[in-house]
Amino acid sequence: MDDRNLPVALVRDDRGHDSPLHTHEFTEIVVVLGGGGFHRTARSEYPIERGDAFLIQAGQAHGYRIPERLYVANVLFDEAALQIPMNDLRTMPGYHALFTLEPLYRKEHNFENRLRLEPDQLERVSSLVDEFERESEGREPGYVLMTVSHFVQIVVFLSRCYAEADAPAIRPLLSVGEAIGYLESHLAEPISLGLLARVAHMSESSLLRAFKRATGRSPIDYHLRLRVGRACDLLRVDDRSITEIAYDVGFSDSNYFTRQFRKTMGMTPRDYRKKFCTV
Repeated sequence: MDDRNLPVALVRDDRGHDSPLHTHEFTEIVVVLGGGGFHRTARSEYPIERGDAFLIQAGQAHGYRIPERLYVANVLFDEAALQIPMNDLRTMPGYHALFTLEPLYRKEHNFENRLRLEPDQLERVSSLVDEFERESEGREPGYVLMTVSHFVQIVVFLSRCYAEADAPAIRPLLSVGEAIGYLESHLAEPISLGLLARVAHMSESSLLRAFKRATGRSPIDYHLRLRVGRACDLLRVDDRSITEIAYDVGFSDSNYFTRQFRKTMGMTPRDYRKKFCTV
């Protein structure tokens, strides 16, 4: 990405020849605006066509085989450098399904659970990409904030499109996304596997297997870590007592909160606050 002020960038690619395998230090959202071809990884190859949208993670080797012509918009972003509030995004089932789960299950599902935009949806994404490009290239005062805001609009819109898709291959990913989104939006509430299974419309055993594969943790452990992560946010910027913050993120026992915090973060809440507090 050329502009060091921007953690996001746009690269349009209109090519009629193959692209060899390569990697990037950034993550990219690929939207196929026209034509078609094949997206290649080190071990697989998948057909792509106008309206397809998918994620390529940082460090993933990929390329294209293009029999005729392929026109794509690549929206690049440095996730670590993006300083935007993610809490609202993380409550969206479509966000988790499209940006976390689909890449994980891509090989197993043979790319059948990618997002396939309807013509009106593709037109809207194309418009958002145009606005993104105008701001990033115009560099008028405030362009960094405006460009990032257009990036967020693209992410939210694609997440909504994925949640609204009715393809059978997408439903299992959305079910797990529903469970993750529920945990993100109910941090301070008690959670059970049975409750999450009902939210996801899955059996408890199926949800547990799918959830562990997607996140590496059980739903209950994942929820616990979300609560500790939220406590970290508050400890950095909120001068309330540690007990009040513990209650705020769903811990009724401050001693239990301290034990879980130390287990997760490697230090006590008090030590964390001393080290990272900004107020």
